[in-house]
Amino acid sequence: MEIIDNRFRVLKKVYSSEIANSYLAEDLENNDELVNVKLLLSTKYIDNMLFNMFKAESMAIKDLDFEGLPRYITHNEVEKEEKYFYIASKYIEGRSLKSILIENPSLIKDNFFDIADKLINILEYLENKNIKHKSISLENVLIDEELNVSLINIAAINNKLNSGRDIKPIIGNTKFMPNEQKLGYVTLKSDQYALGFLLILILVDDMNLNIEDLRTSFNSLESINKNLKDFINILVRKDATERFLSIKYAKEIFYKIKNNEDVLVTSGQNLNQKKETEDIYIAEKILETEKFYMDLETGKDKKTKRIATKVFAYLAFVFFWLYLIYIMLGYLIETII
Repeated sequence: MEIIDNRFRVLKKVYSSEIANSYLAEDLENNDELVNVKLLLSTKYIDNMLFNMFKAESMAIKDLDFEGLPRYITHNEVEKEEKYFYIASKYIEGRSLKSILIENPSLIKDNFFDIADKLINILEYLENKNIKHKSISLENVLIDEELNVSLINIAAINNKLNSGRDIKPIIGNTKFMPNEQKLGYVTLKSDQYALGFLLILILVDDMNLNIEDLRTSFNSLESINKNLKDFINILVRKDATERFLSIKYAKEIFYKIKNNEDVLVTSGQNLNQKKETEDIYIAEKILETEKFYMDLETGKDKKTKRIATKVFAYLAFVFFWLYLIYIMLGYLIETII
């Protein structure tokens, strides 16, 4: 694909997954300005629900106006030789955090607090917009030469259609995905979990470890002070109700740690009062999601059965008349002879 929607000339592919590709392209309608085009292809994985999720993403980023987030240009659904949907946003300079960690990990570690600070500011902005990123990973964090930080590739927004058990492939980065997201329900605290493990990866500097080994290695680091350890360990609590009350609250704690101030690192909520209520709420949402998919599958089964019944009735009808014509022709031939 050289030209997308008769407007964007593709220069190179910069990201690829089973459901979407991202391209560096030139905007032919705007003096060949560099843009990023995220394109959802119609494949065996894609159905109308996933298209709707992708459209929901385009509507969510449309009003984003914050340093470090994609600036929306346009989106469109195209049906030509193949069906596809794309979102175009302004090109963001920078290399992925993953590539920099591989080539120059000390650069990132030396600037850990500044990088973490900028990521937290971005997430606070998204939290205020009630938007869940859902796919925070080393690949989706870009850093330029001035150490400006950007967070790209916001995953599909609609919670109700994000069940790993029913839509393939799973939406979001599975390595940093908390249990509630795998079960099909995402809260704003789900991004805290992913952020926490991203920060752990920076400090541990071993991308081959699994989640539990990362936890162990991180907690054994003697170079990390207790307050920072406590802060990050709250971010990555398995139970969402035990994470920070909000990113805004986490930011207040983080600034004090960054400035070496005295601070009591706490999640900011009375767990005895809120935990049970919030647990039940999340559990109910998960059950709602499961019921949605059960109803969906039941509806599909009923539709399939209706179609099969109609086909059978049609074939029976055709067979009956063919058989009747065969008998009548036989009788007519015998009469003539």
